[in-house]
Amino acid sequence: MDVVLLKLDGYDFTPWIKSDGYEWSDEDLDTDDSGRVKSGVMRRTKIDDKDNMTYTMMDMPEPVVRQLYLILKKKFFKAEYHNVYGDAAGTFYCSKRPGKISMLQEEGDIVWSGVSFSIHQQ
Repeated sequence: MDVVLLKLDGYDFTPWIKSDGYEWSDEDLDTDDSGRVKSGVMRRTKIDDKDNMTYTMMDMPEPVVRQLYLILKKKFFKAEYHNVYGDAAGTFYCSKRPGKISMLQEEGDIVWSGVSFSIHQQ
């Protein structure tokens, strides 16, 4: 079974994810009036839940990194992924995109390492 862990705007970046480079979380959003009252009882009104993922990528050639970062720089983008509930899709954003040049190959191709980022559901 081929599982898609990271498909952004139609581009599948799953093959570039490190074997332990995928973290997923499911976080609740509550209303402003949620919280503990003076008696210590928790009052909670859940609005929704949102997915957040963090990816750590293998070394990648510059053209692949460029395509990835052009998508991640958008205000919002479409993502397909897999979580504990199964295959999922949604609209996401990314606010930080670190990476560093690790080496220059003999042919002059630039390779990037240390590419990691988190995406957050809109």
